[in-house]
Amino acid sequence: EADRLLRNFQFGEAESHIYEFIWGEFCDWYIEMAKIRLNKQAGPSPAPVLVRTLERSLRLLHPFMPFVTEEIWQKLVKACPALYPDGAMPQAIMMASYPEPAGFADPVSEDDIAFIIEIVRAIRNARAQAKIDPGKRIEAQIRTLRKPAIEPHREALEILAKVQPLAILAPDNQNRDSGALVLLVKDAEITLPMAFDVAAEKERLTKEKESLQSRINSLKARLDDSSFLSKAPLPVVDKERAKLRDQESKLERIDERLAQLGRLAP
Repeated sequence: EADRLLRNFQFGEAESHIYEFIWGEFCDWYIEMAKIRLNKQAGPSPAPVLVRTLERSLRLLHPFMPFVTEEIWQKLVKACPALYPDGAMPQAIMMASYPEPAGFADPVSEDDIAFIIEIVRAIRNARAQAKIDPGKRIEAQIRTLRKPAIEPHREALEILAKVQPLAILAPDNQNRDSGALVLLVKDAEITLPMAFDVAAEKERLTKEKESLQSRINSLKARLDDSSFLSKAPLPVVDKERAKLRDQESKLERIDERLAQLGRLAP
């Protein structure tokens, strides 16, 4: 994407994409998850991927930050000569080739990790709003049909969201503890047995419901548009329909939660 934007002279957009990847994805999430495996010293080490991703990221960033990236790159390649075997290492990063996409993609893994990230963010936001000490662990229950996808990442959830004990359960129709905070994210319901401001939670869910309803109306309008249906590829149409089902399911869960909160004192 950065390469495409640069070819179209959209330098600011290219820099923004690189920044979001390095800071918002590589540093914020991959390095933090990799630390867990590094500390355990069990299984395949994530170090080679960390090193190669950093080296390619430095080459991506070099046109925008030439001096800092050159300094870091020189130290990195000298410490890790395997990055350029057989004496193929350039003398400087400015002489190295600009990265090109390899064509490899794993959409299932990407979707699983995006799901994990969404859960962690929801719990972190709830903790911050409740002013819970960042180092304190709290109990959490996650109900989802995607249990097989997130169970392997249980330790990452416990560490990054500071939750323990953590129960990963299948969905059910039982009423939740009215004194617990319930968070609704894509494909999951998170229950945190903790005190919360009922009025503030009603207000938050009401705003979320309004935003969700607006997105649902927009999706319905698109799917009712004969021009869109006739011109768009079938996979695109199917994706929009799946998105609509997800949004409607979430809206239904929000209505149920608002009904539960309505039985509590404000």
